[in-house]
Amino acid sequence: MMFKRLRIVDWRQYGNIDIEFHKKLTVITGANGAGKTTLLNILNTQLGGVQQPLVGVPTMGLAGLIYTSGFPKVRRFFESLLPIQPYQQQQFAGFARIGTIYYDNGQSAEIGIPQNPSSTYNFHIPNPQPVKGFSINSIRPLFKYEQVSHIPTSLFPKQQYYNLYKNSSNNRFYGNSNNNKNETYFIKETLLSWATYGPGNAIIAPNPQALKLFNDFEIILGKVLPTTLGFIKITIRPPEVVLVTRTGEFPIDAVSGGVASIIDLAWQIYMFDSGGEPFVVTIDEPENHLHPEIQKSLLPNMALAFSNCQFIVVTHSPFIITSMSDSNAYALKYNDVGKVDSVLLDRVDKSGSANDILKEVLGLEDTLPYWVDDEINRIIEKYKAVEVGDASISSFKDDLSKAGLGKYVPESLLKLLENYKKIN
Repeated sequence: MMFKRLRIVDWRQYGNIDIEFHKKLTVITGANGAGKTTLLNILNTQLGGVQQPLVGVPTMGLAGLIYTSGFPKVRRFFESLLPIQPYQQQQFAGFARIGTIYYDNGQSAEIGIPQNPSSTYNFHIPNPQPVKGFSINSIRPLFKYEQVSHIPTSLFPKQQYYNLYKNSSNNRFYGNSNNNKNETYFIKETLLSWATYGPGNAIIAPNPQALKLFNDFEIILGKVLPTTLGFIKITIRPPEVVLVTRTGEFPIDAVSGGVASIIDLAWQIYMFDSGGEPFVVTIDEPENHLHPEIQKSLLPNMALAFSNCQFIVVTHSPFIITSMSDSNAYALKYNDVGKVDSVLLDRVDKSGSANDILKEVLGLEDTLPYWVDDEINRIIEKYKAVEVGDASISSFKDDLSKAGLGKYVPESLLKLLENYKKIN
Protein backbone atom coordinates (compact mmCIF):
# COMPACT_ATOMS: atom_id res chain seq x y z
CA MET A 1 0.00 0.00 0.00
CA MET A 2 1.14 3.54 -0.78
CA PHE A 3 0.13 7.11 -0.01
CA LYS A 4 -2.29 8.75 -2.43
CA ARG A 5 -2.96 12.26 -1.10
CA LEU A 6 -2.39 14.57 1.87
CA ARG A 7 -4.66 17.42 2.95
CA ILE A 8 -3.70 19.86 5.72
CA VAL A 9 -5.73 23.03 6.27
CA ASP A 10 -5.70 26.03 8.61
CA TRP A 11 -3.03 24.93 11.06
CA ARG A 12 0.13 26.73 12.14
CA GLN A 13 1.71 28.28 9.02
CA TYR A 14 -0.42 26.21 6.63
CA GLY A 15 -3.35 27.57 4.68
CA ASN A 16 -4.36 24.97 2.12
CA ILE A 17 -2.07 21.99 1.55
CA ASP A 18 -3.29 19.50 -1.06
CA ILE A 19 -0.64 17.08 -2.32
CA GLU A 20 -1.29 14.18 -4.70
CA PHE A 21 1.48 11.61 -4.36
CA HIS A 22 2.97 10.15 -7.53
CA LYS A 23 3.38 6.38 -7.53
CA LYS A 24 7.15 6.77 -8.11
CA LEU A 25 8.35 10.17 -6.92
CA THR A 26 6.90 13.22 -5.20
CA VAL A 27 9.13 16.21 -4.46
CA ILE A 28 8.18 18.95 -1.99
CA THR A 29 10.15 22.18 -1.93
CA GLY A 30 9.89 25.64 -0.44
CA ALA A 31 11.66 28.20 1.70
CA ASN A 32 13.00 27.47 5.17
CA GLY A 33 10.13 27.60 7.63
CA ALA A 34 7.49 26.74 5.03
CA GLY A 35 6.85 23.40 6.73
CA LYS A 36 8.34 20.78 4.40
CA THR A 37 9.73 18.52 7.11
CA THR A 38 6.55 18.74 9.19
CA LEU A 39 4.54 17.39 6.24
CA LEU A 40 7.06 14.58 5.92
CA ASN A 41 6.74 13.84 9.64
CA ILE A 42 2.97 13.42 9.28
CA LEU A 43 3.65 10.61 6.82
CA ASN A 44 6.46 9.26 8.97
CA THR A 45 4.03 8.64 11.85
CA GLN A 46 2.64 5.87 9.63
CA LEU A 47 6.05 4.32 9.00
CA GLY A 48 7.26 3.58 12.53
CA GLY A 49 10.65 4.57 13.85
CA VAL A 50 11.51 7.38 16.26
CA GLN A 51 9.34 10.48 15.82
CA GLN A 52 10.13 14.03 16.83
CA PRO A 53 7.29 15.51 18.92
CA LEU A 54 5.64 18.78 17.96
CA VAL A 55 6.26 21.76 20.23
CA GLY A 56 3.35 23.77 21.59
CA VAL A 57 3.27 27.56 21.26
CA PRO A 58 3.75 29.12 24.74
CA THR A 59 1.18 31.82 25.54
CA MET A 60 0.60 33.83 28.72
CA GLY A 61 -3.02 33.53 29.86
CA LEU A 62 -4.92 34.64 32.95
CA ALA A 63 -3.97 31.38 34.65
CA GLY A 64 -0.33 31.65 33.64
CA LEU A 65 1.63 29.96 30.86
CA ILE A 66 -0.36 27.73 28.55
CA TYR A 67 0.46 26.02 25.26
CA THR A 68 -1.53 26.17 22.04
CA SER A 69 -1.55 24.08 18.87
CA GLY A 70 -1.20 26.99 16.47
CA PHE A 71 -4.74 27.36 15.11
CA PRO A 72 -5.56 30.65 13.35
CA LYS A 73 -8.54 32.70 14.53
CA VAL A 74 -10.24 32.18 11.17
CA ARG A 75 -10.11 28.75 9.49
CA ARG A 76 -10.64 29.57 5.82
CA PHE A 77 -10.35 26.07 4.35
CA PHE A 78 -11.72 23.85 7.12
CA GLU A 79 -15.04 23.35 5.30
CA SER A 80 -13.17 21.66 2.43
CA LEU A 81 -12.47 18.65 4.67
CA LEU A 82 -14.98 15.81 4.60
CA PRO A 83 -17.40 15.87 7.55
CA ILE A 84 -16.41 13.66 10.44
CA GLN A 85 -18.39 10.43 10.66
CA PRO A 86 -20.51 9.58 13.74
CA TYR A 87 -18.25 6.67 14.71
CA GLN A 88 -15.27 9.07 14.74
CA GLN A 89 -16.78 11.51 17.24
CA GLN A 90 -15.45 9.62 20.25
CA GLN A 91 -12.06 9.07 18.58
CA PHE A 92 -11.60 12.82 18.20
CA ALA A 93 -12.82 13.87 21.64
CA GLY A 94 -10.28 16.43 22.84
CA PHE A 95 -8.67 16.68 19.41
CA ALA A 96 -9.08 19.08 16.50
CA ARG A 97 -8.92 17.88 12.91
CA ILE A 98 -6.33 19.46 10.66
CA GLY A 99 -6.44 17.20 7.61
CA THR A 100 -6.67 13.80 5.98
CA ILE A 101 -4.32 11.13 4.62
CA TYR A 102 -5.60 9.18 1.61
CA TYR A 103 -4.27 5.77 0.55
CA ASP A 104 -4.13 4.04 -2.82
CA ASN A 105 -6.62 1.38 -1.63
CA GLY A 106 -9.38 4.01 -1.46
CA GLN A 107 -9.30 4.36 2.33
CA SER A 108 -8.45 7.49 4.33
CA ALA A 109 -7.50 8.50 7.87
CA GLU A 110 -8.19 11.78 9.64
CA ILE A 111 -5.36 13.74 11.24
CA GLY A 112 -5.85 15.50 14.55
CA ILE A 113 -3.90 17.38 17.19
CA PRO A 114 -4.74 18.03 20.86
CA GLN A 115 -7.03 20.99 21.48
CA ASN A 116 -5.20 21.71 24.73
CA PRO A 117 -1.64 20.49 24.22
CA SER A 118 1.21 20.43 26.68
CA SER A 119 4.69 21.71 25.79
CA THR A 120 5.09 18.82 23.33
CA TYR A 121 2.48 16.74 21.55
CA ASN A 122 2.02 14.30 18.67
CA PHE A 123 -0.27 13.87 15.71
CA HIS A 124 -3.44 11.89 16.38
CA ILE A 125 -4.32 9.47 13.55
CA PRO A 126 -6.75 6.91 15.01
CA ASN A 127 -7.47 4.76 11.94
CA PRO A 128 -4.28 4.54 9.85
CA GLN A 129 -3.90 2.04 7.05
CA PRO A 130 -0.86 -0.29 7.18
CA VAL A 131 1.71 1.44 4.97
CA LYS A 132 5.04 -0.36 4.71
CA GLY A 133 8.02 1.95 4.59
CA PHE A 134 10.56 4.00 6.51
CA SER A 135 12.03 7.49 6.73
CA ILE A 136 15.56 8.79 6.18
CA ASN A 137 16.52 12.00 7.97
CA SER A 138 18.72 14.76 6.59
CA ILE A 139 21.88 13.76 8.49
CA ARG A 140 24.11 11.37 6.57
CA PRO A 141 26.61 9.10 8.36
CA LEU A 142 30.33 9.72 8.39
CA PHE A 143 32.10 6.67 6.97
CA LYS A 144 34.99 6.41 9.41
CA TYR A 145 37.37 3.48 9.63
CA GLU A 146 36.51 0.71 12.03
CA GLN A 147 37.95 -2.78 11.70
CA VAL A 148 35.51 -5.67 11.79
CA SER A 149 36.50 -7.84 14.73
CA HIS A 150 34.47 -10.92 13.83
CA ILE A 151 32.44 -12.27 10.92
CA PRO A 152 28.95 -13.58 11.75
CA THR A 153 28.46 -17.20 10.76
CA SER A 154 24.66 -17.02 10.63
CA LEU A 155 22.59 -15.56 7.82
CA PHE A 156 19.88 -13.23 9.14
CA PRO A 157 16.67 -12.02 7.48
CA LYS A 158 17.17 -8.75 5.61
CA GLN A 159 14.93 -6.94 8.09
CA GLN A 160 17.36 -7.80 10.90
CA TYR A 161 20.29 -6.33 8.96
CA TYR A 162 18.17 -3.24 8.32
CA ASN A 163 17.33 -2.93 12.03
CA LEU A 164 20.99 -3.13 13.07
CA TYR A 165 21.88 -0.34 10.65
CA LYS A 166 18.86 1.81 11.49
CA ASN A 167 19.38 1.49 15.24
CA SER A 168 22.96 2.67 14.83
CA SER A 169 21.75 5.60 12.73
CA ASN A 170 19.04 6.56 15.24
CA ASN A 171 21.44 6.33 18.16
CA ARG A 172 23.86 8.65 16.38
CA PHE A 173 21.10 11.06 15.37
CA TYR A 174 19.60 11.33 18.87
CA GLY A 175 22.92 11.16 20.72
CA ASN A 176 21.96 8.29 23.00
CA SER A 177 24.39 5.60 21.88
CA ASN A 178 26.57 3.60 24.24
CA ASN A 179 27.80 1.53 21.32
CA ASN A 180 30.58 3.10 19.26
CA LYS A 181 29.94 0.93 16.20
CA ASN A 182 28.98 3.20 13.31
CA GLU A 183 26.79 2.40 10.33
CA THR A 184 29.77 1.55 8.11
CA TYR A 185 30.78 -1.20 10.51
CA PHE A 186 27.51 -3.05 9.94
CA ILE A 187 27.80 -2.73 6.15
CA LYS A 188 31.33 -4.18 6.24
CA GLU A 189 30.41 -6.92 8.70
CA THR A 190 27.45 -8.01 6.59
CA LEU A 191 29.30 -7.94 3.26
CA LEU A 192 32.20 -9.90 4.77
CA SER A 193 29.78 -12.53 6.07
CA TRP A 194 27.96 -12.87 2.73
CA ALA A 195 31.21 -13.05 0.76
CA THR A 196 32.77 -15.59 3.12
CA TYR A 197 29.89 -18.02 3.40
CA GLY A 198 28.02 -17.33 0.16
CA PRO A 199 30.23 -18.98 -2.49
CA GLY A 200 31.71 -21.49 -0.03
CA ASN A 201 34.92 -23.41 -0.66
CA ALA A 202 36.36 -26.91 -0.38
CA ILE A 203 35.57 -26.95 3.34
CA ILE A 204 32.65 -24.53 3.85
CA ALA A 205 29.36 -25.43 2.20
CA PRO A 206 28.04 -22.64 -0.06
CA ASN A 207 25.06 -20.54 0.98
CA PRO A 208 23.17 -19.55 -2.20
CA GLN A 209 21.00 -17.02 -0.35
CA ALA A 210 24.02 -15.16 1.06
CA LEU A 211 25.68 -15.16 -2.36
CA LYS A 212 22.52 -13.76 -3.97
CA LEU A 213 22.28 -10.98 -1.37
CA PHE A 214 25.90 -10.02 -2.07
CA ASN A 215 25.52 -10.11 -5.86
CA ASP A 216 22.23 -8.22 -5.81
CA PHE A 217 23.75 -5.41 -3.74
CA GLU A 218 26.60 -5.17 -6.25
CA ILE A 219 23.98 -4.75 -8.98
CA ILE A 220 22.25 -2.03 -6.94
CA LEU A 221 25.52 -0.12 -6.53
CA GLY A 222 26.10 -0.36 -10.27
CA LYS A 223 22.77 1.38 -10.82
CA VAL A 224 22.97 4.12 -8.19
CA LEU A 225 26.64 5.15 -8.03
CA PRO A 226 27.66 7.96 -10.44
CA THR A 227 28.80 6.79 -13.86
CA THR A 228 31.90 9.01 -13.55
CA LEU A 229 33.09 6.77 -10.71
CA GLY A 230 32.95 3.72 -12.97
CA PHE A 231 31.96 1.16 -10.34
CA ILE A 232 32.97 -2.39 -11.31
CA LYS A 233 32.57 -4.63 -8.27
CA ILE A 234 33.03 -5.16 -4.55
CA THR A 235 36.06 -7.20 -3.58
CA ILE A 236 36.89 -8.61 -0.15
CA ARG A 237 40.41 -8.43 1.28
CA PRO A 238 39.77 -9.60 4.84
CA PRO A 239 39.09 -7.77 7.03
CA GLU A 240 38.49 -4.96 4.51
CA VAL A 241 35.79 -4.27 1.91
CA VAL A 242 37.05 -2.56 -1.25
CA LEU A 243 35.19 -0.87 -4.11
CA VAL A 244 36.84 -1.57 -7.45
CA THR A 245 36.20 1.20 -9.99
CA ARG A 246 37.62 2.44 -13.28
CA THR A 247 39.07 5.40 -11.37
CA GLY A 248 40.82 3.32 -8.70
CA GLU A 249 40.24 1.03 -5.73
CA PHE A 250 38.87 2.43 -2.46
CA PRO A 251 38.24 0.88 0.95
CA ILE A 252 34.57 1.45 1.68
CA ASP A 253 35.60 3.47 4.77
CA ALA A 254 37.59 5.90 2.60
CA VAL A 255 35.03 6.86 -0.06
CA SER A 256 34.06 10.52 -0.50
CA GLY A 257 31.16 12.04 1.40
CA GLY A 258 28.99 11.97 -1.72
CA VAL A 259 29.65 8.30 -2.49
CA ALA A 260 29.15 7.44 1.19
CA SER A 261 25.79 9.22 1.13
CA ILE A 262 24.63 7.19 -1.89
CA ILE A 263 25.82 3.90 -0.35
CA ASP A 264 24.01 4.81 2.88
CA LEU A 265 20.72 5.43 1.05
CA ALA A 266 21.08 2.34 -1.14
CA TRP A 267 21.93 0.04 1.78
CA GLN A 268 18.93 1.12 3.85
CA ILE A 269 16.49 0.76 0.96
CA TYR A 270 18.00 -2.54 -0.22
CA MET A 271 17.79 -4.05 3.26
CA PHE A 272 14.21 -2.88 3.76
CA ASP A 273 13.01 -4.08 0.34
CA SER A 274 11.47 -7.52 0.80
CA GLY A 275 11.23 -8.04 -2.96
CA GLY A 276 8.17 -7.17 -4.98
CA GLU A 277 5.95 -5.73 -2.24
CA PRO A 278 5.36 -1.96 -2.62
CA PHE A 279 6.82 0.26 0.06
CA VAL A 280 7.39 3.96 0.79
CA VAL A 281 10.61 5.82 1.56
CA THR A 282 10.58 9.44 2.71
CA ILE A 283 13.88 11.34 2.50
CA ASP A 284 14.67 14.72 4.03
CA GLU A 285 17.13 16.65 1.85
CA PRO A 286 18.56 13.80 -0.27
CA GLU A 287 20.97 16.28 -1.88
CA ASN A 288 23.18 16.52 1.22
CA HIS A 289 26.90 15.95 0.43
CA LEU A 290 26.19 15.49 -3.30
CA HIS A 291 27.74 17.36 -6.23
CA PRO A 292 25.05 19.01 -8.42
CA GLU A 293 25.75 16.55 -11.24
CA ILE A 294 25.05 13.63 -8.90
CA GLN A 295 21.95 15.37 -7.51
CA LYS A 296 20.48 15.28 -11.03
CA SER A 297 20.87 11.52 -11.32
CA LEU A 298 20.26 10.40 -7.71
CA LEU A 299 16.49 9.90 -7.72
CA PRO A 300 16.20 8.58 -11.31
CA ASN A 301 18.85 5.99 -10.42
CA MET A 302 17.13 5.09 -7.14
CA ALA A 303 13.77 4.75 -8.90
CA LEU A 304 15.40 2.44 -11.46
CA ALA A 305 17.10 0.33 -8.79
CA PHE A 306 14.00 0.05 -6.57
CA SER A 307 11.05 -0.12 -8.96
CA ASN A 308 8.51 -1.05 -6.26
CA CYS A 309 9.33 1.95 -4.05
CA GLN A 310 7.36 5.20 -3.74
CA PHE A 311 9.80 8.02 -2.96
CA ILE A 312 8.59 11.16 -1.18
CA VAL A 313 11.33 13.75 -0.62
CA VAL A 314 11.71 17.33 0.57
CA THR A 315 14.52 19.43 -0.85
CA HIS A 316 16.00 22.86 -1.53
CA SER A 317 17.89 21.64 -4.60
CA PRO A 318 16.71 22.71 -8.07
CA PHE A 319 18.53 19.65 -9.44
CA ILE A 320 16.43 17.30 -7.30
CA ILE A 321 13.20 19.14 -8.17
CA THR A 322 13.74 18.78 -11.91
CA SER A 323 15.44 15.38 -11.94
CA MET A 324 12.43 13.31 -13.12
CA SER A 325 9.71 14.41 -15.54
CA ASP A 326 7.47 11.50 -14.53
CA SER A 327 6.89 12.77 -10.99
CA ASN A 328 4.84 15.22 -8.95
CA ALA A 329 6.58 18.29 -7.59
CA TYR A 330 5.03 20.82 -5.21
CA ALA A 331 6.24 24.18 -3.97
CA LEU A 332 5.10 25.48 -0.60
CA LYS A 333 4.39 29.18 -1.20
CA TYR A 334 3.00 31.96 0.95
CA ASN A 335 -0.44 33.20 -0.10
CA ASP A 336 -1.87 36.72 0.09
CA VAL A 337 -2.63 36.42 3.82
CA GLY A 338 0.80 35.06 4.74
CA LYS A 339 -0.17 31.38 4.99
CA VAL A 340 1.50 28.51 3.14
CA ASP A 341 -0.30 26.77 0.26
CA SER A 342 0.92 23.88 -1.90
CA VAL A 343 1.35 24.66 -5.60
CA LEU A 344 1.73 21.87 -8.16
CA LEU A 345 4.59 22.44 -10.60
CA ASP A 346 3.75 21.39 -14.12
CA ARG A 347 6.15 20.05 -16.74
CA VAL A 348 6.99 23.60 -17.89
CA ASP A 349 8.00 24.62 -14.36
CA LYS A 350 10.16 21.52 -13.94
CA SER A 351 11.93 21.94 -17.28
CA GLY A 352 13.62 25.20 -16.25
CA SER A 353 17.30 25.72 -15.52
CA ALA A 354 18.62 25.77 -11.98
CA ASN A 355 18.44 29.58 -12.00
CA ASP A 356 14.84 29.47 -13.23
CA ILE A 357 13.87 27.06 -10.45
CA LEU A 358 15.63 29.14 -7.80
CA LYS A 359 13.77 32.26 -8.92
CA GLU A 360 10.34 30.98 -9.94
CA VAL A 361 9.87 28.03 -7.58
CA LEU A 362 11.99 28.80 -4.52
CA GLY A 363 11.29 32.53 -4.67
CA LEU A 364 14.90 33.73 -4.86
CA GLU A 365 14.76 37.22 -6.34
CA ASP A 366 18.35 37.20 -7.54
CA THR A 367 20.83 34.35 -7.99
CA LEU A 368 23.88 36.62 -8.01
CA PRO A 369 26.21 36.67 -4.99
CA TYR A 370 25.52 39.62 -2.67
CA TRP A 371 28.94 41.17 -3.33
CA VAL A 372 28.22 41.16 -7.08
CA ASP A 373 24.87 42.86 -6.49
CA ASP A 374 26.54 45.47 -4.30
CA GLU A 375 29.22 46.24 -6.89
CA ILE A 376 26.71 46.48 -9.75
CA ASN A 377 24.48 48.76 -7.66
CA ARG A 378 27.49 50.97 -6.86
CA ILE A 379 28.23 51.40 -10.57
CA ILE A 380 24.54 51.98 -11.39
CA GLU A 381 24.38 54.66 -8.69
CA LYS A 382 27.21 56.46 -10.49
CA TYR A 383 25.36 56.52 -13.85
CA LYS A 384 21.65 56.61 -13.03
CA ALA A 385 21.50 60.43 -13.10
CA VAL A 386 23.56 60.68 -16.31
CA GLU A 387 21.69 61.02 -19.60
CA VAL A 388 21.59 57.72 -21.43
CA GLY A 389 23.60 57.77 -24.64
CA ASP A 390 26.31 55.91 -26.52
CA ALA A 391 29.12 57.50 -24.50
CA SER A 392 27.57 56.87 -21.07
CA ILE A 393 26.62 53.28 -21.96
CA SER A 394 30.15 52.61 -23.24
CA SER A 395 31.63 54.06 -20.04
CA PHE A 396 29.15 52.02 -17.95
CA LYS A 397 30.26 48.82 -19.71
CA ASP A 398 33.93 49.71 -19.17
CA ASP A 399 33.37 50.19 -15.43
CA LEU A 400 31.66 46.81 -15.19
CA SER A 401 34.51 45.14 -17.08
CA LYS A 402 37.15 46.79 -14.85
CA ALA A 403 35.28 45.42 -11.82
CA GLY A 404 35.41 41.93 -13.36
CA LEU A 405 31.66 41.95 -14.03
CA GLY A 406 31.65 42.17 -17.82
CA LYS A 407 29.43 39.10 -18.21
CA TYR A 408 26.67 40.88 -16.29
CA VAL A 409 26.38 43.78 -18.75
CA PRO A 410 22.93 42.85 -20.21
CA GLU A 411 21.08 42.57 -16.88
CA SER A 412 23.00 45.53 -15.45
CA LEU A 413 21.95 47.72 -18.39
CA LEU A 414 18.31 46.76 -17.85
CA LYS A 415 18.62 47.63 -14.19
CA LEU A 416 20.28 50.96 -15.07
CA LEU A 417 17.45 51.84 -17.49
CA GLU A 418 14.82 50.99 -14.87
CA ASN A 419 16.51 53.34 -12.40
CA TYR A 420 16.82 56.04 -15.07
CA LYS A 421 13.08 55.84 -15.83
CA LYS A 422 12.20 56.20 -12.14
CA ILE A 423 14.25 59.40 -11.87
CA ASN A 424 12.96 60.89 -15.10
